[in-house]
Amino acid sequence: MLKNNKISAIILAGGKSRRMGQDKKLLQITDSGEMLWERTVSLVEPLANEILIIARPDEIRYTKHTVIQDIIPGLGPLGGIYTGLKNISTPLALVLPIDMPLLDRQTLKKLLNSATASDKIIIAKHGQYIEPLVGLYPGAALPHIESMIRRKTYKLRLLFDLYPTRFVDFPDHTPFLNINTPGDLEKLQKILQQTR
Repeated sequence: MLKNNKISAIILAGGKSRRMGQDKKLLQITDSGEMLWERTVSLVEPLANEILIIARPDEIRYTKHTVIQDIIPGLGPLGGIYTGLKNISTPLALVLPIDMPLLDRQTLKKLLNSATASDKIIIAKHGQYIEPLVGLYPGAALPHIESMIRRKTYKLRLLFDLYPTRFVDFPDHTPFLNINTPGDLEKLQKILQQTR
């Protein structure tokens, strides 16, 4: 596994949450009042040398970690990863969304253990589904991302055709449950109640 002094974490928290009807990052998902963004930060703190949260600084307060707004707004996840990679101090970043609250440290360690060096993009997948927002992205991919931005090509998956990418298979899809709608939130709360 890569040592944590060689890896940064980029947490993508700048989405518009249209389908949820309220700002997802501020959703409280536990009885203790823990918000989605806080849960993701807690998950990666032991694994990374630094944590960058991509969001508007006025949206996330009371954190010791750096909150950075997209350098180029409106590009979706590609813009968040671009912003993060431009600002990290390590050669590699673990990229995570805030809306997968069932991700666990074991899943992330498996991803990190699959990285023998910091020269490839490494993406989680389960079955036929890839999870482009759960992966390791090297700073060396920045020129390819910049080229995509210049061409106004913002679909993140296209980057995997331009830059060496490896996919790590996970047999269980549960950690990748994505919270986009009120129905997804209900499903999450049921799962959390069953695991208590």
